[in-house]
Amino acid sequence: MRRCLECAQKEPDRACVDCQYFIQPSPLRRVPSSPVRVLLEDGYGKQYPARILVLSTTEFGLETEAPVPGRYVIRLQENLWVEVAGVSFKGKNNVHLFDILCVHRKQETARRLSREEYQLLAGSTGELIYEVTRHLPEHLQDLVREKLLAEVEKSELINALKVGVVMKYESGRFRFLSGQADLGLPMEETEKLMRQAIRQAEHRREVIISADGKKVFDLHCVPFDYRSGGLLALDITGVIEKERKMHRQEMQVYREAIAAVTGGASVPGR
Repeated sequence: MRRCLECAQKEPDRACVDCQYFIQPSPLRRVPSSPVRVLLEDGYGKQYPARILVLSTTEFGLETEAPVPGRYVIRLQENLWVEVAGVSFKGKNNVHLFDILCVHRKQETARRLSREEYQLLAGSTGELIYEVTRHLPEHLQDLVREKLLAEVEKSELINALKVGVVMKYESGRFRFLSGQADLGLPMEETEKLMRQAIRQAEHRREVIISADGKKVFDLHCVPFDYRSGGLLALDITGVIEKERKMHRQEMQVYREAIAAVTGGASVPGR
């Protein structure tokens, strides 16, 4: 019980994820490629932002300002939520261990994360794409994976997975698998694109803008069979804004260069 208190005093900068006492090493202990953002909700409906720094199928190492000890719900999807309890003597500062008490999936419950839920929370970009495409016919898997990875890298969207989501579509409904649950996707347009991919039996990609014009999403829909498919959705608003900023900076340099050459004469765009 005193280990974390002593560590906070002697090694305040040491990360809990590096500590074997925090979550003991095992084949099922994983550090996500980037922290997974979630919300902790207490019994009164108050919510606390949190980040999953390390996990196993039975525990989360979370960075959060939520009071510990305490019991909370993490809602990953409408039909998938996890009950957790903070462990006060494991962790320091705002990083604490949370035991998974119960996983609720539609009409069933379990004491631990399923293999699919665990892999997608802990997975890297490549693993997420692998999970989305593993139900494809074998002769198409490598081709689609290479295409998805190439598009992600080419568009500099690898960082945008921090604000992305992976979902499975089956029998007219989406099921959240991993990522940011409150991404704010325009679901009507997303489902329309997913249905097109399934109907045409081919990968579909489309960039769409939210109804209020404030967010831009890059959607990748991959059909599994005649009624199901996988969705990889990325919020690329930040990437677009960065590109616009770079363009504005380039134009400013261009104007200044022209002004210097012309001695301050009229410059295009002024």
